[in-house]
Amino acid sequence: MLGFKKTEEIYREKIVEGSEVNALAIDTSSTEVILSPHASEDIKIELKGEVSPKLKDSIRMDVTQQGHALNVQVKIERDSGFSFGIEMIKLALSVQVPGKLYEEITVETSSGGVEASDLEGKKVKFTASSGEVDAARIKAHTEFKSKTNSGGIHLNRIEAPVIYAKANSGTVLLQNLTAADVHAKASSGNVIGKKWTGNITAESNSGGIDLHSAELTGNIEAEASSGDVMLYFDKKPQSFSLDFSGSSGEAHLELDGFQYEKKKDHRIKGKMGEGKHTIRVKTSSGDFDFRT
Repeated sequence: MLGFKKTEEIYREKIVEGSEVNALAIDTSSTEVILSPHASEDIKIELKGEVSPKLKDSIRMDVTQQGHALNVQVKIERDSGFSFGIEMIKLALSVQVPGKLYEEITVETSSGGVEASDLEGKKVKFTASSGEVDAARIKAHTEFKSKTNSGGIHLNRIEAPVIYAKANSGTVLLQNLTAADVHAKASSGNVIGKKWTGNITAESNSGGIDLHSAELTGNIEAEASSGDVMLYFDKKPQSFSLDFSGSSGEAHLELDGFQYEKKKDHRIKGKMGEGKHTIRVKTSSGDFDFRT
């Protein structure tokens, strides 16, 4: 009996002189993307993995440069018509770049995750249609954006004036963020924040919100349609106003010295001290806990 290979190995490599490149745009299909710096002045691009034999000649990696912008695309060019049988695609695109400030860094995958670390750009944006976004130790001078349609988002040690994280189906995990404003939304999943500075807006349509930080450093807006909201601070906040409303959820506060204006099962309003920061919490079918 003749044997048939189940998969074919793929390896493509491209080296680009990186001194004149100040913008990166990566767009892939069915590929994991790993973006990181290295010591070289060149940009090293590697595509490797394995695919079904019938797809081997359909994999394209295009690297083009327009002015100071480098564009990297990975495509699977299938023949028109029906495709029979199971297709196996397991690809990873590694892009290593010189460690410097970039005007813009953009990564978008239609089916695959994004892993990025130790980068600096004026604008940074990561999008994964079907996969996770995992970003760490990144500085964006104007804004940092991350979005997934089906997959979680994990951000750790991100610094930017504004940070956006939106997962349509997956958990948003935020750790050690430094920003003026943080916006986090999970349409179907939890929003978890662990240590941040600045204002934070958190929204979950189907899941809970758990925010824990060393101290209160800005305003908080949290809304959970179906889940609990938990706020916890290591250091007791001394100056804030609080407004909570819940359709069928209750509030549990551990705050000595809090001055109540309204206190009911589903409604809390009042302040601590001068009310420097504003906390607004809304739940539909979940409780609200505030602890220090």
